[in-house]
Amino acid sequence: MTKTRALRLIVAPAVVGVGLSLVAPATANAAPVTATLVNVVRTDLWPVPSPDPSGITYNRTTGQLIISDAEVDEMPIFQGKNLFVSTLGGTQVPPGGVSRPWSNEPTGVAYRSFDRNLFVSDDDLDRVFQVDPGADGIHGTSDDAVRPFSTGVGNTDAEDLAVDLEATADGHLLVVDGSNKEVFDYAPGPDRLVGTADDSVTRFDVRANGALDPEGIAVHPTRGTILVVDQDSRTVYEYDRAGRLLNTVSIAAADSVKAAGVAVAPASDGSGRLNLYIVDRGVDNNDVPTENDGKFYEMSVDLPPLGGGTPTNTAPVVNAGPDTTTTMPNPATLQGSVTDDGLPSGALTISWAKASGPGTVTFANRNAASTTATFSLAGTYVLRLRATDGALARTDTVTVAVSAGAGGAAGTLDRRVAAKADDAEERTTTGAVALFDSDLEMSRDGTVPQIVGLRFRNITVPKGATITRAYVQFTSDQKVSSTAVTVSISGEAADNSAAFTTTARGLSARAKTSAVPWAPAAWPTAGAAGVEQRTADLSSVVQQIVARPGWASGRALSLFVSGSGTGFRSGESFDGAAVKAPVLHLEWTV
Repeated sequence: MTKTRALRLIVAPAVVGVGLSLVAPATANAAPVTATLVNVVRTDLWPVPSPDPSGITYNRTTGQLIISDAEVDEMPIFQGKNLFVSTLGGTQVPPGGVSRPWSNEPTGVAYRSFDRNLFVSDDDLDRVFQVDPGADGIHGTSDDAVRPFSTGVGNTDAEDLAVDLEATADGHLLVVDGSNKEVFDYAPGPDRLVGTADDSVTRFDVRANGALDPEGIAVHPTRGTILVVDQDSRTVYEYDRAGRLLNTVSIAAADSVKAAGVAVAPASDGSGRLNLYIVDRGVDNNDVPTENDGKFYEMSVDLPPLGGGTPTNTAPVVNAGPDTTTTMPNPATLQGSVTDDGLPSGALTISWAKASGPGTVTFANRNAASTTATFSLAGTYVLRLRATDGALARTDTVTVAVSAGAGGAAGTLDRRVAAKADDAEERTTTGAVALFDSDLEMSRDGTVPQIVGLRFRNITVPKGATITRAYVQFTSDQKVSSTAVTVSISGEAADNSAAFTTTARGLSARAKTSAVPWAPAAWPTAGAAGVEQRTADLSSVVQQIVARPGWASGRALSLFVSGSGTGFRSGESFDGAAVKAPVLHLEWTV
């Protein structure tokens, strides 16, 4: 799905939990099956047209289909509606629905019948919206109650989604990541809400089975399996909950141009069988601005029975152990574990590797699940434990926080803006402070000059450290600019910077360090996060803060961006995309 203009939100998201484990799916054991085309519905010919339908779900309460269109707002035919309701046979049910203001790009949809809640993914904002329809029972109207949450770390292209509460009663939410070709499984924690901090997240890969652009996902209501649609291979892949491939279903009979969302629903002929309903976005309007060719297909398929037969090889179960800490030069103890079913040959290979981190990692025994690791530099490391039985593989990761010891060791740190009250904009004309914008415009919003504030928590730099390098990494927002601009960046002269509030002049009134100038390069591309979106060196600014008599490791610091002139640079904020919020990078010696 081509990403487009970001949308300002007024409700801050919660970020789902991390600690992802990755499964490499098995090869299908059953012979491929073929779906038969039953019906073709031209959504582009509806009274309220849908030229790019991208998501579809079945409403068991009404017996109707709900269809989302992620790009109709970019078309001249747009009538203010991008959620539509249809009969199983393809007749549009008026009045459709209006998804704004909470999303201009409703990519995928999933319906939960027991509370009538609709879950909508937005691949432009990398988040999910849980929508209660309110008293009128219609999603996308003014009485909706909307709860947004980020898809979290790793899921960078949230295409379609599915709620499996109906099938398994465990409340999970499944989201397919089109870019990374993975399925993310969000399991709610004790609060029973998906998208809160106590969630656990697992994922499995679909690329290994041939999926090149997976954009649709559904849970089969009677089989409890996961169906993933891929246009490039014109295939529906059926997986069990462990991420093992069960069957492949050819959908070539539909002759789709861009198959996207999928739903499992009763056949439109009233026979009682369950059929597949697949939307086709057709030609992208970014390539052909005048296109209007949306469709959905009804297809029948006879899937083989589940269970029985010859024992099936399953991937090893891998646990990299709990996150841990250490202080240089002491090693970190890694408490991983691996179990396997002994198939296909009883051979099992285990290996550790560094996934990310500032320095090199030396493992005492790279091929043992439980071992130790030593580090060349302080900082945060992600280590990956992998096991393979020769046919299937699975990985899991552990995070190790390494602190610098005595004797002049070097340290590094990356801290992302972590809350809605940790980035802000103050209009210099009125002093009004906004905390909820989806972008950070430096140093003017339209014609109004403003100050941008950035607060970074838990800065584990020891008092008296020498800052050798510092910068803020932005991700460019959908608003792009090439006009020259020069800003200055200062810090708050405080021992522990407080969260921002909406108090008038709340940014400009804070005591400041001396500033450094920054003349950013042009930002012509949305979503970029390279050296052009990186500030000038801020080591002198940060040094003034950590050298304060009251500074201590673990405290918060704030930076302020201000300037003048007609140019601007627009970066993602926490509210716009939590996983793309600004990151402070620090390097130091002690």
